[in-house]
Amino acid sequence: MRRQLTLFVMTALISFGLSFASSPDSGRVSIPVSAVSQVKVNPKAALKPLSGLSDLLDNGVLRILVLDDSLPPAIIYKNHQLSGFDISLGSRIAKELSLKPKFLRVKSYFGLIHGINQGLGDIALSDISCTAHRAKYILFSTAYRKFDMTLLANRLKVAKLYSPRHDVAEFNEKGVRIAVFRHSSYERLAKHVFPKASLVYYSNLHKMYHDLRQGKVYAMLTDSQITRHLIKDNVFSAVQFESIKLHGHVDNICVAINPNEPALRVWLNVLIRNLNDSGQMNKIMSPFTK
Repeated sequence: MRRQLTLFVMTALISFGLSFASSPDSGRVSIPVSAVSQVKVNPKAALKPLSGLSDLLDNGVLRILVLDDSLPPAIIYKNHQLSGFDISLGSRIAKELSLKPKFLRVKSYFGLIHGINQGLGDIALSDISCTAHRAKYILFSTAYRKFDMTLLANRLKVAKLYSPRHDVAEFNEKGVRIAVFRHSSYERLAKHVFPKASLVYYSNLHKMYHDLRQGKVYAMLTDSQITRHLIKDNVFSAVQFESIKLHGHVDNICVAINPNEPALRVWLNVLIRNLNDSGQMNKIMSPFTK
């Protein structure tokens, strides 16, 4: 009797398990092998590039638009040489595609976005922020770096603005002059966060920094990477400047891509993920962030 009861229980459990496995609610699917057709693949046939990549690969050149001015550590012009993190990254992208990099200089962020939109380059690299506004006109890769938006403020100039709260909103006052790059994502953010302040437009980072040191502007709006680079070699920076984080505002740095090359974006997203996961992205950046 006990043996019969045991067999009954085991049979019931097996039946319950089978019914559970095939239950639509379990999420498990079982298909008879006979219902799955076999496809014959020719392993000797050459792989075809993604539609849209073939023309780029046939050209043998990757056109890369960059700013015609230093924006360290991304873009550095020194001793008649062009270097920087974004230059190294652009060269790496071209190498992975077996293409020759061809860097083309553009005067401003306005020129970078319009140049890519007009097909004058395949990609653009110059610490370019991915914004919803720009994404209406060009393609973007996934972000390969992210930084906090910051105000680099002249302590002496803004001392009278501060209350005990030490609130960044105190910069949103008439008469406060804030430096920004013209036609940049910083300009759009400044207009949103500091509508009462007076914006002073620049196309040159060193001129902007010079005017900040001279007290011609109260602060400059940029990201934490640029801020760190500007003050790292200044022994008086702690006395002269204060870096103030804009909470809730992050600068997503992406590769800008020709809108007619969506396949290139697909490929770039995979490459960026692999470079980040393998630690190679940090190795590319490290010579310029020490």
